[in-house]
Formats: sequence, C-alpha cells, structure tokens
Amino acid sequence: MVFKRHCNSIVHKWNASQSSHCYLEIPGNMETFLRQPAIEPGIAQLELPSGRQTALVDVPGHTDFLKNTIRGLSAVDLAVLVAAADDGVMPQTREHLKILEFMNAKGGIVVVSKSDLVDNETLELAGLEIEELVKGSFLENKPILPFSAVDKSGKSNILKAIDQESTNISGKHSDTFFRLWIDQVRHFQGIGTVASGTVLSGILNKNDLLDLLPSGIKTRARSLEIHGKKTDTARAGQRVGINLHGVSLDQVRRGMLLSCPGRVECAYMLNSEFCLSDYAEPVKNRQKIKLFIGTSLITASVILMEKQELLPGEKGLVQFRTSSPAACIPGENYVAALMNSQTIIGGGRILETAKSKFRHSRAEKILPRLQAVLNKDIKAVINSAEHDKSLSPEKLSRQTGLPFKDFESGIQSMISRGELLKIDGYGIFRKNTYENIKTMIKEIIPAALKAEPLKTSMSFAEIKDKLAVQAETDLVSHIIAELLETGFLIRENGGYRIPDMACDLSAKHLKISKKLLDFAKTSGIVPFTAHTAWKECKEDCSKNEVEKLLYYLSRNQKLACLNNQRFVSLYGVEKIKDLIQAAILEKGSISLKDSKDLLGYGRYGAVPVFEYLDEIGFTFRQGDERVLKKSYADKFHAS
Repeated sequence: MVFKRHCNSIVHKWNASQSSHCYLEIPGNMETFLRQPAIEPGIAQLELPSGRQTALVDVPGHTDFLKNTIRGLSAVDLAVLVAAADDGVMPQTREHLKILEFMNAKGGIVVVSKSDLVDNETLELAGLEIEELVKGSFLENKPILPFSAVDKSGKSNILKAIDQESTNISGKHSDTFFRLWIDQVRHFQGIGTVASGTVLSGILNKNDLLDLLPSGIKTRARSLEIHGKKTDTARAGQRVGINLHGVSLDQVRRGMLLSCPGRVECAYMLNSEFCLSDYAEPVKNRQKIKLFIGTSLITASVILMEKQELLPGEKGLVQFRTSSPAACIPGENYVAALMNSQTIIGGGRILETAKSKFRHSRAEKILPRLQAVLNKDIKAVINSAEHDKSLSPEKLSRQTGLPFKDFESGIQSMISRGELLKIDGYGIFRKNTYENIKTMIKEIIPAALKAEPLKTSMSFAEIKDKLAVQAETDLVSHIIAELLETGFLIRENGGYRIPDMACDLSAKHLKISKKLLDFAKTSGIVPFTAHTAWKECKEDCSKNEVEKLLYYLSRNQKLACLNNQRFVSLYGVEKIKDLIQAAILEKGSISLKDSKDLLGYGRYGAVPVFEYLDEIGFTFRQGDERVLKKSYADKFHAS
C-alpha cells in the first residue's frame, strides 16, 4: 500500500461481519490507485489483517481541490494523516488536520512517507514536527509510522496500526433513521441513475422509500450495490450505490441528501457553534462565507449572537442564514471557508435548525438553550424547551441531535422527582407549567364573566386564546376536564362557567331585567322565547342583550330556562308544579297526553316542561308516565 505525500487517507468503519462494497471503478492494484494524482476522492476496499472490512478514501492534497477534499473527509471515522519526510509538515497538512477535527474524526494514525529519501536524524525531526502539529488534536499520542514506497518498509506496521485503531472507535450507528450524503452520481445504460455515498446512519433495504433533499423528490431504492456486488441491505458506515427509481440524472447531484421519508426538514437558518481557526482573519457580523455540510456547499451569512466580531481562535454561537435550503440535522458537523479563496477559516456543529431569525431581544431565551445543547446537558435542554409544549424523548432528540436514550432517561428521572407530569393520552409536561396554566384558567373565566355579566359562559377557544402562553390544546383540555371533575367549572351552553357566580348589572340592564321579570310573571305557566320578551320589553336594547339577560336571570335563579331555550317565571314553575302534583295524586300518574287539559298547551310545548320537572327532581319518568319523586310524595303525605 502506497500513501502519497500531503494527502489524507480515510477509513470508513463498519461491522466486520458485513461485506464492504460500493459503486466505484477501483483499479485492481491498490498501490497504483494510491499513486494516481488525486483530483477527486478515490475509494477502494481494504481488508485489514484481522479480516475486518473497511473502505479507504484518498483525498486531494492540493488547495485547488479543497471542495473535493472536504467531500472526501465528510464521513470519516478514522484518519491516516500523511506527511513526507523530506518536506515535513506543509500548509495543506495543517489544513487537512483542522478539517478532520471539524468533521469529528474519532481516531487515526500518522504516516511519514518517503522515509527512504532522508537520514535517520531528518526522519526523527519530521516525527517531532508532526508531534507538535497533532498536540491537542484527536491524533495526539497516536502512532507515527515511517513508510517507503520503494521497499514497502513500514507497510505491515501501518496496516496493523489501522487495524488496532479501528477497534477503538465506535463507527456509525444503525439504530436510527437512514441518511446518506451523495458524493457520486452516475448513469448506467439499462439501469438508470445511481447515487453513491457513505451510509451515515441507519439501515437501507432494497425497495425502501427515500426523500431526495433539498429537492423533495420522492423515490425508492430500486437496487443496491456495495463494491460492485448486489445486496439487499446497506448499513451505517458502508459505501453503497443506490439505483434511484424514477429519478433522472439531471435531478440529482453531489451534495444532495438521501433520507428516510419525513425525517429531515430543509432549513434556511441554522443555529450553530462556530470555532474560528487560530490562523484565520476575524469574522464580522453578517459576513458571507461558504459552508461545507456533508458533501454539500452552501453560501451563508454569519449572524453573530454574542458579539459583533469573532477573533482568531475564538468560539461563538451564530445563526447561519443560507442562500439555499440546507438538508441537514442538528448535530451535523460543518467546515467554513472564505467566499473568494480556498481557505478554511473554521467549523463546528449545527445545534438546531431554526424557524425564525435570531433577534437580540430574544437572546436571553435562545442562548441558554443553545448552550445547553452545546454542552450536551440533557436536563438543561429539557428545562429550556418550550414550557407550554409536551415533551418527548424523540422530539427532543430530533431537535438537538443528542441521543434519544439520554432524553428518555432524563425525562424519567424528572418524572420520578415530580418535576415533570406524565398525563396518559396527552403527553409529558412540566408540573409547574401545568399548575400555572390551571391557575390562569381559574382566573381568566371569572374575570371575563365579571367584565361581561351578560356572558353566560366562556368557550374553549376563548379560554385558550386568553392564556398568556400558547398552550397545546390537549393540555388545556385535560386541565379543564380536571376543573369540571372537581366542580370548579360547570358546562353551560357549549362553554364553561363557575357555578353560583354572581355579577353586578349596569343600571340600564337592571331596569330591563325588572321589565323582563314582570313580563315573565304575567306569562304565568306559558313558556316564552327571548324574541317575545324583547318585543314586549320595548326598551332601547337589542334582542341579543335581552337573550343574554334572560340567561343571566336563569343562572341567578330568577327564571327557569327550559331545554328548548324558552323561559318560565319561578311563579309560573310553582303553579305548574301545583297542577301536576294534584293530577298525579288524583290519577296516580300523568302522561304528555294530559298536558293540554293540565297546562293549556299540547305535546310540543309540554315536553320541555316535563323534562325540566324531571331534571329538578320533582317528577320522574316510568315508561310514558310521570310520577312524583318520592321526596315530594312523602312531603305531601306528611302535611
């Protein structure tokens, strides 16, 4: 195996039991392959001494091909950093190391090539220079191995070191949804469009449905190949070629993302941590830069959240506002470069995809949440989530890119400590949020009804609208149900009110009320409508006001309200009860057919009256007959 000077060879790791093949035209001779001048990343299958299967990626070393270099490094697990013994550490060596750090490479080794061209002292000096370079990086204290392409000395040591190092890294995870950044696209006659890349996460099966982002095209994996061999399944860490159903060559390009349907949302605003390199120029607020995310390249403006300028070596929270939609997820790493040069200036991690532009007026709310995500402080993230929304491990994990299991454990601990409240069928909420909203509802309803004494009740929509927070409908529903159960609220006219709550009427409404009560008394045992009362009232008021006053009077036990929206005076009710009682005592029971003789009106008018008497416990129904409730019958006999 031959390593070129000033290039990086990257190993993608996956389960040793899995085969490792991909859609690539790999020369049969690995050494010849690695001697070729690299313009685009080259990829080859590599079997390590232990039998573990890996994919070796050789990336360009020249700054003119920086974009392709970053694409090749975007999915790395293990890096082999190469420096020539006669040249030592070059500028691109430093830059490639920085890129690897920004892309979160997990381990690796260093190779000093051309060892045959220098003496032992120079070789030792090259090793010391490399030690100084990698100090503080993920390659600190990793093996630094000499190699010669002439006599192949060091080759076996390098392979053993890669093998050993690969056992120390976790690789990529198959226990989440499928994602793949496309780094190659080809068209094959009789097959169609084939997109290739490294599976970042999850598992892809033949015929699985896929989203092609950011275009939003829906497709499926018609067939899969790994290193030229057909397969039915590709796992996280493997290089795979995917034959995309119904997608033409001009619809797909490098830098697009393939994902499980509905799992990735494209965004124009990315709240992120930005680490500026020591050797970079200061970055000013609203400066335009290039963002390399996965294999994509996007132009973005940098909105600094904490200051107006980011100095070399500093870290800060920023919002990237992109010129085109970014199909990335929280937790994704990125590299930043200047607009008009091939110079890496920094990188970092995307913390969340934002729905709105960052405003300094909201910094006190946004910055602690982002800091919690950055520090991977699970409890702080939970506490910084929207207080009026339900909490779920899945939702929090998707919003932050932090592990689902950590949120699941954190939420369960907070439930056991009484900090969170789990409501079956509704979700998980902060206990103090639940109590605060309940208190608000208990204050909102009486305040609104006192402000409008003629208002009989408040609807659900009115209650929710007057809340100081945008609470979820399910949460408000559960709280109202609890208040109904405890008797604090009762239902009325499709809404809710507090029982026995008295409100003061205006002088005008007091005057109208007196006229309405007088009219009701003259109506005797005949129920009347609000329209009839309004016509008889002859006051300067609307029919709606009269209707509200009638309900107000019935609520305050000055009138009886029947279930057909007709009203009877309390005097009229007592007269009706006397007539009904006398008839039942005489006959034993009565039915609706007796209403005409007893009350002077037939079935249509009598049904609501009879139902009202049942409701207040004066009578009860036995089949088609009504009899006196036992308490009334006993009272009569006792007298």
